[in-house]
Amino acid sequence: MKKQMYGIIGLSAAVVALGGALVVLTLTSPKDGSNTSSSSTEATTEYGAGYVLIQDGAAEPQTTEVSSQSDTGSESSVVKSVYVKNDKSEFHLELNDSDDTSSARYKLIGYEDVPVDKSMLSTLAYNADELVSSSIIEENCTDPDKFGLGADAIKVELTYESGNVRTLYIGDIAPVSNRSYVMTDGSNTVYTVESSSTANYRKELKDFISKTIVEKPSDDDNVIVESLSIDRKDIDYDLLIEYDGSLKDKSGGTSSAHVLVKPTNANLTAERADPVINGMLGLIAEDIYSIHCQKADIKNAGLDDPFCTTVMKCSNGKTYTLLISEKFTDDDGKTGYYAMLDGGNIIYTISEENAVWTTTKPIDIVSRIMISGFVWSISDMEIKCGDTTEHFEASPKDSSKNRSECKTEDMSVKRNGSDFDAERYRQLYSFIIDANGEELALGEPVPSGEPMISVKIKDADNNTENTYEFYDYSAMRTLVVINGESKFYSTKSFVQTFISNVNKLDTNEEFDKTWK
Repeated sequence: MKKQMYGIIGLSAAVVALGGALVVLTLTSPKDGSNTSSSSTEATTEYGAGYVLIQDGAAEPQTTEVSSQSDTGSESSVVKSVYVKNDKSEFHLELNDSDDTSSARYKLIGYEDVPVDKSMLSTLAYNADELVSSSIIEENCTDPDKFGLGADAIKVELTYESGNVRTLYIGDIAPVSNRSYVMTDGSNTVYTVESSSTANYRKELKDFISKTIVEKPSDDDNVIVESLSIDRKDIDYDLLIEYDGSLKDKSGGTSSAHVLVKPTNANLTAERADPVINGMLGLIAEDIYSIHCQKADIKNAGLDDPFCTTVMKCSNGKTYTLLISEKFTDDDGKTGYYAMLDGGNIIYTISEENAVWTTTKPIDIVSRIMISGFVWSISDMEIKCGDTTEHFEASPKDSSKNRSECKTEDMSVKRNGSDFDAERYRQLYSFIIDANGEELALGEPVPSGEPMISVKIKDADNNTENTYEFYDYSAMRTLVVINGESKFYSTKSFVQTFISNVNKLDTNEEFDKTWK
């Protein structure tokens, strides 16, 4: 190899010029620990560094100085196809001639119907093309096996648009540094290169398949999940969540623009509900279990009769049905789920953290605030407790003023037809809206007797009227019936404090604000 000989002569001249100073070159040992016939790698100056090993039109490795000036360099040539064979997989990719700018630069032959990891796939062409050596380990190598460059070597074959074909062989990782042994076709010289440049050739085919199960729309697309349903084997009801456009302007903070429709109607808390509603958009798998899955693969993954089926309908007209298996534990003790899109041909594994639909229950996502509404938006409130009925009416002193802009001093309040202190009314209402549901009362029959206390509230802003009845249920709990339907179990101490506060209306005593 002429260029290598010129380098050796130049190095000898440099030693003479320095008065015989010794240049120490440290060997990078092969896996069997034997010495090699020539010096190389990790020295202050490394012998054989800076050669472009694979290059279109070059019959032998070129120095970077020569290749940068060469008309046959990769600046004027394109890798048309790549063939890779390692101990895990064998795959072939070709330059994509599609006019679709969103398509990958290269297509994986035989897997055109599955989404690929575009950036990773492209490295198979780019990393080998003009791969630069770190050092020469051995020239005229007669035993490539000791470097892992025998029959078990990784084979990377590049075909250029010019028709030229170049082959790179990748062996073991050198023990002294994070470098790999390589050889090129037609050469018996062993080089090292940075292992990072050859790492992807050691991977298996599935590593180049995209792990994104559902693409996340861009913010400009403004895609809304219109509905999400969950059908699961461990519960005897379905969950159905729907988008409510009327709540769009009111959502924010803790409230959601979606509502629970089944198994009961309830408002949702954004923080807890959003991962369930939008979690499928941009969902990324932990790993890929099967590509081009067959019936046997689907059955083995437990997806022929899935544990959980989640259906997401979006405003862009697309519907996604995600099938999820029961939880499994792998050989390393890590848990997860198998998952696939209905009608898809890839089975993924997803983490427990991302498989939110397998464990979510209504109480996990609903708002536990039972009574809401801005105090001065309430035009009428009627409280019944035993034989006592209290009726409140609230209206702005200036009828032209918007209720949402009113303060206490702007309001006129009547209690049972007589004027009542607006601030005392506000304090009572602020206590009432602190009522929280502790647990959903799904399927609980409505009691036939009288409630401990009930409150009917009319909201003038949205023209709605709701009735809340609190029934004695157990020693510690009450059953809350909203508009004739059992909704929540709540603490009985709240109701007892509520009754106590109603009895204080004719006194100057402060309302209790807490309860045990």
